[in-house]
Amino acid sequence: MILRSFNIPASQLGTGASTLYTVPTGFRSTPKQLSATNTTPTARTITLYLVPSGGAASATNTLVSAMTIPPSGIGQISLAHLIGNQVLEAGATIQALASAAAALSVMGGGIEETV
Repeated sequence: MILRSFNIPASQLGTGASTLYTVPTGFRSTPKQLSATNTTPTARTITLYLVPSGGAASATNTLVSAMTIPPSGIGQISLAHLIGNQVLEAGATIQALASAAAALSVMGGGIEETV
């Protein structure tokens, strides 16, 4: 078994769900942390999804729903705390959206292991 870390590179969210990370073929992963930075002077929200392979972001796979990030503030989302030891299988994705386009920047990471 090979363990390695993965990073979700910094990106700005739009108002439609976009994929932040996809579990690579031959691996499974355990997400650990996600940070959301509000780059505007107005409170904004983030919604986060853990989507199984072949699925789509929906109410059934919502992990965080409309979490408020304060104006010019940072929100830390401990994925390890929220999902415990849940493992994402190959092809699964982490997706997110914001209440306003180009208002929230996100980044994060976790651990991948070979299967």
